[in-house]
Amino acid sequence: MESWKVLEPSTMSKRGVNTLECITLRNSKAPANKSQLKLSIGDPTHDGNLVAPPSAVDALVRCVEGNKCNGYPQMTGRPDAREAVAQYWGKNFAPQQAAHCKGENVVFGCGVSDVFIISLTSLCDEGDNILIPKPCFSFYDFACELYSVEARHYLCNHEKDWEIDFDHLRSLVDGRTKAILMNNPSNPCGSNFSRQHIADLIRVCEELHLPLIADEIYAGLVFSGETFTSVADFDTPVPRFILGGLSKVFMVPGWRLGWALLMDTHGHAGDVMRGMQNLSTVALGPCAVVQGALPEILSQTPESYFKSNAEELRENAVVLAKAIQQCHGLSCTVPQGSMFIMVGVNTKLFKDITNDMEFYEMLEDEENVQVVPGEDLHMPGYFRIVVSRPKKIVDEVAARIHDFCERHKKAA
Repeated sequence: MESWKVLEPSTMSKRGVNTLECITLRNSKAPANKSQLKLSIGDPTHDGNLVAPPSAVDALVRCVEGNKCNGYPQMTGRPDAREAVAQYWGKNFAPQQAAHCKGENVVFGCGVSDVFIISLTSLCDEGDNILIPKPCFSFYDFACELYSVEARHYLCNHEKDWEIDFDHLRSLVDGRTKAILMNNPSNPCGSNFSRQHIADLIRVCEELHLPLIADEIYAGLVFSGETFTSVADFDTPVPRFILGGLSKVFMVPGWRLGWALLMDTHGHAGDVMRGMQNLSTVALGPCAVVQGALPEILSQTPESYFKSNAEELRENAVVLAKAIQQCHGLSCTVPQGSMFIMVGVNTKLFKDITNDMEFYEMLEDEENVQVVPGEDLHMPGYFRIVVSRPKKIVDEVAARIHDFCERHKKAA
């Protein structure tokens, strides 16, 4: 029998790498007496301190026991689930534009990562480009690489709570720019844009005649004193593709249900929505049982559930931010929402650390504390940490980072 040739992978499969996965799977060289403390994984369910609301669990159990959601759902999503998303978004995040939140303009996917790909590939051909914030969630770049769409990164100013540098954004636009992507509340920054800043972004979209992809997976997850503003809540001709889901606010990332809600009051993106509906049928839709439970989950989860989770995250964020601010060579601001902090590293103040990658590797190898280096987020000189771990772990992390910085600080 003739010997087999080595099989060659496809061009697409070699185009990109999910770098965050590589970072989180890195093996530490830390001593055995140092327990592993990961502040790199944005999974709020990791420790069991943040759990799904009883309303979600009960709704899901009823769907399973009722045996009415075991078949294929409508490929673009169950009509009642799509309508539930539209009503939920209009009521909670777009009260001034609720009449324009329509179930027919909702597309489902397996999490926001999936509906981002659906939005991206419905708007862009190979060789087109979209504008992405810097720093950013690294999956955006991975998806762009897979589909040969150029990601152009606009600056966000850490001295102004990570607000967008609109002049820099404008400088990146050319004839093949198809959309602007924003993420609010932010992963990785922990920022929450003011209503005025969102309005300014929409004015820029109007000026440039560009649609807006808004990753709002952390919608409403802001801390006391903050108000979340959705891009849906504006009267504008700008088509807005609003990405949301159950994962982070309802603490069920493993349920894998995300959505894209198109706000298109002037009818500029009808053909794109039809393209999104077509592409959403490739996977035959996300889990039918979760879709069946969705109307009850969205309508019956009490506000107290969200406030309790936000307060726990806020308390952890304050503890971590204050501890970081007391560490030699590190700086940060207290986040306003989501579950992340971006920490600046002044390498000039360390004797043997020259960049954020070295900080990340050495911290893990000496203290078994894993962070996400800024290089992976298009923000060298920083690293990202999560604030969703239990307080006991948060306190231990703060102590280990402090000890690490003391060992490596440059002598005065």
